[in-house]
Amino acid sequence: MQRSLQLAAGAAAALILLAIVMILAGQVFSRYVLSLSLSWPEEVSRYLFVWLVFVGGAAAVGSGQQLVVDSLTEFAPPGLQRAARIVAPIGALLGIGILLYTCIPLLVGPASRTASPASGITLFWVYLAVPVGCAIAAVFLLHTLVRELRA
Repeated sequence: MQRSLQLAAGAAAALILLAIVMILAGQVFSRYVLSLSLSWPEEVSRYLFVWLVFVGGAAAVGSGQQLVVDSLTEFAPPGLQRAARIVAPIGALLGIGILLYTCIPLLVGPASRTASPASGITLFWVYLAVPVGCAIAAVFLLHTLVRELRA
């Protein structure tokens, strides 16, 4: 299950990036070839970038490619390295929990019912990127934690 979720998150991030590139290329074509300036592509690409950050970040966590500072643990004894491999996902899960707690007002508050000015997209769909990306990352972190505890 973890491998299929990892592939799905990576594919979703790739599709989002492709959509951003296509929208912005269409905007450039429209502006410079057709002399028609559209108002929505910049806004939609910005909202897709928010999704790319959270889904792509979760995909990076799933494949173990997230940014880590391992200079301290690299020279530590094996017991301390194992402890760090257990504490790190716990700390990341705590950070995800804080992020989810702070994003709740965005999802259920009046801001989520506001429509964006150029595209008319309800901002709920933009804010939804936070819990979706965090949930995917949390699944990967829990899998990592369980694997380290069993080792």
